[in-house]
Amino acid sequence: MTLKATDSIAPSGDGTNNTTTLVATLDATARVFALPEGFKGNFIRIRPVGTAVRWVVRCVPAGTAAPTGAQMIAAPAAADPPTQGPLVGSYVPDGIEVERELPYCTNGGTLYLGWQGSGAGTFMQIEKGSGKPATLLES
Repeated sequence: MTLKATDSIAPSGDGTNNTTTLVATLDATARVFALPEGFKGNFIRIRPVGTAVRWVVRCVPAGTAAPTGAQMIAAPAAADPPTQGPLVGSYVPDGIEVERELPYCTNGGTLYLGWQGSGAGTFMQIEKGSGKPATLLES
């Protein structure tokens, strides 16, 4: 069984902070994008179409340069114990949707999304959910 967040957002956004759906290029290039302010602390849904994707988010303090795609999507090296870092994200197979809660960024920080497809894909859909606790169960 999976807990799902209950949506409590408007069906359409204002084109910036309250935009609910974003569509991004999906290929083998590591890319990075500053998420709209309204995404902080909310749930996000990621669905790649055409290939699998590895995605991460990271809060960057105000006044700090934006990270590059390569900095966000670093090729992980096998290590024992596993390496740890300040990134939140996952690997998502083609056509599968995942949902995660995004962090808040303190002191005016910016929330960046980095992603890289495992090959040439069609697109990646990014949806903002609500910040409310999960109330639905799916099996």
